[in-house]
Amino acid sequence: MLTAATAGTFGAYDAATTGAAATANAIVQYASGYPAVGSVITLEWPCNTGIVVNPGTGGAVSVAFA
Repeated sequence: MLTAATAGTFGAYDAATTGAAATANAIVQYASGYPAVGSVITLEWPCNTGIVVNPGTGGAVSVAFA
């Protein structure tokens, strides 16, 4: 997490597009202001469709995939 969101929801989704990201295909969701700046979140899941990360309003993240 580079910058925490000021509103909205931080989330990682198994989806092909940002428009398709929804609670139904969420891998993880957090309320605005969390996770804190500097947090590292390690996720392991079978990615069937794609990876979409929504940092929330004003949020900024760095994503690595291996």
